[in-house]
Amino acid sequence: MNNKRNTIIQALYHGRINPDEVIVPSHPNYRAFTTQIAEQAEGWQEKLGETMFAELEAHLELRDVVNNMQVEATFSYGFKLGANLMLDVMDNNDA
Repeated sequence: MNNKRNTIIQALYHGRINPDEVIVPSHPNYRAFTTQIAEQAEGWQEKLGETMFAELEAHLELRDVVNNMQVEATFSYGFKLGANLMLDVMDNNDA
């Protein structure tokens, strides 16, 4: 078990663990929704023209930044909660 822990720690240290780059939602509608979003974006670009669409894109990018902050905070909270659960499980005072 110690060897596995060192491997994970080393991978984390060397930047080989990037959950934000490898996680793809498994929801059955995920790909259909992403396709729908792309198609809608093309429609908005045609309707709005370059200038207005650029403003819309800037707004959507700002929303993405805020959403990513929320996802990061949620990930951090979940990780800390999991670590605290493990500490509680390993605590022998309750036995």
